[in-house]
Amino acid sequence: MSRLLRHAALAGLALLVSACAEGPSRPSGGGGDGRLDRSTTVPESGAAGRPTSSVLEQLKGLSTAEIERRFGPPAFRRADPPAEMWQYRTRLCSLDLFLYRQPNKSVTVSHAAVRGPTGAPVGEPECLKAVQSARAGEN
Repeated sequence: MSRLLRHAALAGLALLVSACAEGPSRPSGGGGDGRLDRSTTVPESGAAGRPTSSVLEQLKGLSTAEIERRFGPPAFRRADPPAEMWQYRTRLCSLDLFLYRQPNKSVTVSHAAVRGPTGAPVGEPECLKAVQSARAGEN
């Protein structure tokens, strides 16, 4: 029972940190599914304010090795078992990855978020490109 409570508390903390990092909350148009409102992302259709599918969804389920191959080692890493938080920083944005140990013992990405240097909104594709470019610049 205590393990379940710890897991729930860490999940709540991760959501709180993520929500605080993204600035003031906005009403969700999704009908209360518990997901963060992504209407501030760059719309694929060009229609302003229209929710789009998140490019960050592509990171979900990736292992630590896959993340390090793509982005290199994180600038900041924090482990609070069963969760880990990895952060990549560039001048344009920060990429926050929340990883959890799976039943098969692998650690994979459960949630990802991007934010500008002062919490200002930033496009997800632009941020991922900036993080990958920073990695390429290291080589």
